[in-house]
Amino acid sequence: MAYTLDQLRVYVRQHLDLDESEVPNALLDVWARDATIKISRTRKRWPFFEASWTLNTVAGQRDYSLDDFDPDCDEITSIVRNDRRLVFMGRDEAEAAYLPYQTSSGFVTFYNIWGNTLRLYPTPDFVDVLNLRGYRKVDDWVAAGAGAIPDFPEDFHDAIRLYLLGMAYMQQEDPEMAGQFINAFNAEMDVLKKQYGDAPGAYPLVLGGGPRVRRPSRMHYPFD
Repeated sequence: MAYTLDQLRVYVRQHLDLDESEVPNALLDVWARDATIKISRTRKRWPFFEASWTLNTVAGQRDYSLDDFDPDCDEITSIVRNDRRLVFMGRDEAEAAYLPYQTSSGFVTFYNIWGNTLRLYPTPDFVDVLNLRGYRKVDDWVAAGAGAIPDFPEDFHDAIRLYLLGMAYMQQEDPEMAGQFINAFNAEMDVLKKQYGDAPGAYPLVLGGGPRVRRPSRMHYPFD
């Protein structure tokens, strides 16, 4: 069942037979944010946070802040030019390879990320378009107010409800009931991790190891 922030607030108060003076909105909102952080960190890469961006390089510039193209970018997993995929190279390895040639420029081939900065190797000598894929950060949906909907699929809304109930019972000094709801929250997250962690159905089934995708020995043509 889908919940808005206000519906979650009302549900918790009705469940515990409390009013707003006993469990204020500000406190429930803190718990909702806490639940959001816990859910987002339960798994490093949730598929519903997948995102893509486009970056236009600048001739002679090798460093680019991730905030320049999206402040919500959390992780870059792949960068592709129109003709090839860039190869990730660790900063130490890249410096060892390129420090003697700091003035070198040309077609971008390697990249790495240090802090919040994307660095390209060699330095691009012309404007190019890079297609980036990765994961965005979870939104602070609570800040949008009473009508806000959690920044997760509907399957996760019940987990947030369970967490809020657990925290509310803890606030009411009922550790036994609080523990039951927190355990229910953890159990729900275990189910969701398995559900959303499965490989896509289009992936081939691989038995005994080996590559998932086998490349053809040669290109296929229409006359084959």
